[in-house]
Amino acid sequence: MGALEEHHLASRGEQVVSTVSRRVETVLPDTGTREWWVLYLLAPVVLIGVALLAFPTLVYDRFVWQYLWGPVVADAASQPVTHEGIQAVRGYNAVNTVTYLAAVVYSLPGLRAYLDALDVSFDTRLAYGFAPIIVAGGAMRALEDIGLLGDYAVWFITPSIYFFVTAVTVLSLGVGALARDRDIGSIPSTVGLVGSVWAVGAIGWAFWYGLSTSAPLRLWVPVAT
Repeated sequence: MGALEEHHLASRGEQVVSTVSRRVETVLPDTGTREWWVLYLLAPVVLIGVALLAFPTLVYDRFVWQYLWGPVVADAASQPVTHEGIQAVRGYNAVNTVTYLAAVVYSLPGLRAYLDALDVSFDTRLAYGFAPIIVAGGAMRALEDIGLLGDYAVWFITPSIYFFVTAVTVLSLGVGALARDRDIGSIPSTVGLVGSVWAVGAIGWAFWYGLSTSAPLRLWVPVAT
């Protein structure tokens, strides 16, 4: 095949890709519009719902339970757990790792559209505002480790805690945007306030537990050997 023919084939390939892209863009609504949000949020819900109705054992028992939710429950129980004869063990595996990665990738366009709609400015003030939420997340994980969260422990074990903290952060950004638009606050101050209240409550709970229990305090210091 000559160079001219290769160039011709490459040009035709680019034209095909361009044509397909234009047709897809004309079918899908513009990013950030109400129609786009409806499609973006409902598509996975409908897809998963239909799959659960059509193949409940395969989708829930053999996939959701065995590889996603079951390992979280097993981590909270500190032992393997069984549902409908299917055992789930704590920890990550190839299936849930790929699934979580796909969920993160899918969330990126929505997160970008959400931040653009709120007109969020990433600066030093917002970074300081995020700091208390980070502290609160770590404190909640510590509370789970010492067994103070009871039945709610499953929400503060990885990866559940990542989704929980992200949800709190996203909601805080939205409330902060409302406060900014009404001239009663700002996004950084709102995010910082939510995180501070949460962090103080979690750390205070840990201190209260430490002062009220008769168990001796043991400090663990990592030592490199």
